[in-house]
Amino acid sequence: MDKSSSSVKKTAKLTLSGTWSRAFAIFGFMLISMLIFFISWRVIYDALVLTGLVNTEITVDSTEFGASLVTIAQQVTSQGHLIMLIITLLFILLRFVIVSPLELGETKWYYNAMNDDSAQVGQVFFYYSSNDWFIDSIMFKLKLFFQKLFFVLIPLLPSVAAFGAGIYYARRFGDFSSSSDSSNIIIYFALGVLLLLLGLLLGYYINLRLFLAPYLFTINVNGPRVSVFKQSRNIMKGNKMRVVSLLISFIPSMLSCLLILPIMYVYPVVKGSMAVLAAQLIEEDRQREERGF
Repeated sequence: MDKSSSSVKKTAKLTLSGTWSRAFAIFGFMLISMLIFFISWRVIYDALVLTGLVNTEITVDSTEFGASLVTIAQQVTSQGHLIMLIITLLFILLRFVIVSPLELGETKWYYNAMNDDSAQVGQVFFYYSSNDWFIDSIMFKLKLFFQKLFFVLIPLLPSVAAFGAGIYYARRFGDFSSSSDSSNIIIYFALGVLLLLLGLLLGYYINLRLFLAPYLFTINVNGPRVSVFKQSRNIMKGNKMRVVSLLISFIPSMLSCLLILPIMYVYPVVKGSMAVLAAQLIEEDRQREERGF
């Protein structure tokens, strides 16, 4: 861990020491919102399965790899699965509309709490305080989502090509009649997985240029909304590795979350550390502007 990441985490933990009860309450709000949507979706899913509208069974012929892929595709796109897919997409959309203001409110609270330990839990619900703020928060999250999506999809194109070639070979030579055919299929799918992972990492790194956008949105109360994206891109030039370094330093802590209970401690520390780093980057940019650089 470099000194910068260590300092950021130390500052976050020190600040949280006086606000743990509020951090736990906010964590509870976020967890409950997630559970409500998941349980509601599950209830509808189980009801559709019981009525026979959705068939969860997928049968394949294990002797012919190519034919199996076609069979799976046909069954997944059947009427029953499409109904569940549509319902799932509607739930995702509904959650996005309802929870986006809450997520920005959480960002607002952590940013303020790292600079002022008197920040109240009520700030989490700030974007529900008026119709304008509610709509603004949703529109901002929507723009942020599509900007990030674009720069994730572009690096994934090589993996799509590799998987496409693998599926083509699987459909034509799925019976594994020759060792060379089976080797080609395996190579294409292995290459697709590798390119997928590299593409996701590259897309995530590129999208770090928008790391500050949510923080700038929460503090830019009266300013133009579009400018926060441009401002974030400008500030993050040369600073992406600071975010990467901080995230890497949290890998052991994140792995401990597999035990469930540690997440109640790790989550606030990660969110707080990100807010501390965001405040540092924004302040450094402000000082550069004052010096005329």
